[in-house]
Amino acid sequence: MKKNILLLCLTVINLIIYIILLSILPARIPIHFDSQGMVDSIGSKWWLVIIAIVPVIIAAAGLIENKIKKENNKKALNATLYATSLFIIYLGWSIYSICSGAELNEPVKVSLGLLIIMPLGILMFVLGNYMPTMKQNKTLGYKLPSTLKSETVWNKTHFFGGILTVICGVIIILSAILSAVLNENLIAIITLLCCVFIIVVVPMVYAHIIYKKEIVNNAK
Repeated sequence: MKKNILLLCLTVINLIIYIILLSILPARIPIHFDSQGMVDSIGSKWWLVIIAIVPVIIAAAGLIENKIKKENNKKALNATLYATSLFIIYLGWSIYSICSGAELNEPVKVSLGLLIIMPLGILMFVLGNYMPTMKQNKTLGYKLPSTLKSETVWNKTHFFGGILTVICGVIIILSAILSAVLNENLIAIITLLCCVFIIVVVPMVYAHIIYKKEIVNNAK
């Protein structure tokens, strides 16, 4: 509980500082970049507040979740809350730094792959290590009819999904480095999208297959 309160306080302090520093930026700032990191659209600076509000919502939801539920997944839940909240805080300040120093039709001077996509790969790597430890629940993990009906299917799916997520995290990190070396952000973007598709869809298919096999074996 204390860790959740600490995280909530951290996210609220971050939000306050973010709003204060955001007020000194020009009224209109870059809001979109193309695959080459070129600023192609500008708009109101206050949309950035959303990025700072999200961690507060996550931390508050996690505090409530831990308070009303007594599960065996608190370690995994807390790791997810902290890793996700800290990543979004990092993302918010990264975007702030980009938007405060960029102009329309000018390229961003840093690699978007290294600045944003590589930390996403690190986040996947961290969370993937916790997935095999998750017990059956309705809060975290692959909450499918097959995994919720069978503890064996749940355990196998999350072990497989965890390994897959770790591997995809490493691939994303390497693609971000490669995109920075080649100065081609599209490499990291496409790799990220493909990896997200893989870690979402493949374990779902895997869970369905082993659940069907379990039904057949139980029927014999």
